[in-house]
Amino acid sequence: TDHAAARALLQGLLSLDPGHAQGRNLLGAIQFAAEDFAAAETLFRQAIDLAPRLAAAHNNLGNIFVEREEFTAAEPHYRTALACDPEYVEALSNLAMILNRQGRHEEAEALCRQALQLRPQFAGALNNLANILLNQDRRGEAVDCYRAALRQQPDLPEAHLNLAVALADPDQLRGSLDHYRKVLERKPDSYIAHLRIGTALQVMGDWAGSEHHLEAAEGLRP
Repeated sequence: TDHAAARALLQGLLSLDPGHAQGRNLLGAIQFAAEDFAAAETLFRQAIDLAPRLAAAHNNLGNIFVEREEFTAAEPHYRTALACDPEYVEALSNLAMILNRQGRHEEAEALCRQALQLRPQFAGALNNLANILLNQDRRGEAVDCYRAALRQQPDLPEAHLNLAVALADPDQLRGSLDHYRKVLERKPDSYIAHLRIGTALQVMGDWAGSEHHLEAAEGLRP
């Protein structure tokens, strides 16, 4: 995606129409992808002020709190998105993900399955459902869901890594290490990239490499 060109177009739009809520939300999404989270949060909040029922902006604001691992704070934003649009599958999947992280597995599973009823080929929701099932010790079902996610989106690094962990199989790590190493090239202090690389290297039996990256992750998020 050419974020620079899209950013320039949206900034041009907003200079002509400062009250364009969707434009502010889209510009916020670009800033989020560029990991400028402070600017993204400002834009999402501005979009909500302009259009309080813009579900996408509420969902995106929830993502800001997830990035900070403030899952309890993220929850009301996802719920507000769903109050605005009960069939917003990204918000259903995201809410399921944070409830899973809080140990609320049954609620999380129900939400994920609701998202998949609405969009059966949604790879992100399939990956989240697999994580939920794995946390309930339903390993076989989880493996099937990871594989289903990869059939829908073969380049989904999280699903490759999660499947490798579930199977303890290094051969499942296709592309995920490369992906996270490229993240580190762009952002050397990426907690998630260090954590994912450390986990992948652990599956591969590279204990020294795994320790290096996990210690880096711990240093970033003690």
